[in-house]
Amino acid sequence: VSFLIPECGLLPKELKSLAMEFGPYYSVKNLPLHELVTHEFIHTFVKKAVFFGIVNPGAHVTTRLQEI
Repeated sequence: VSFLIPECGLLPKELKSLAMEFGPYYSVKNLPLHELVTHEFIHTFVKKAVFFGIVNPGAHVTTRLQEI
């Protein structure tokens, strides 16, 4: 199991210990939102696995994601 944590330089130690219980995590920066709805991404990560995304609460997001 692995997961992505966007735009996070250092995790607070509580979150890091929780994350390590589940498996490796990856910090992703500057990932365009449209990449999450490409056929390749959906086929590879969504249909064959479980994908969860978290948006930084301070980020300005103008794109709405809808269920695919």
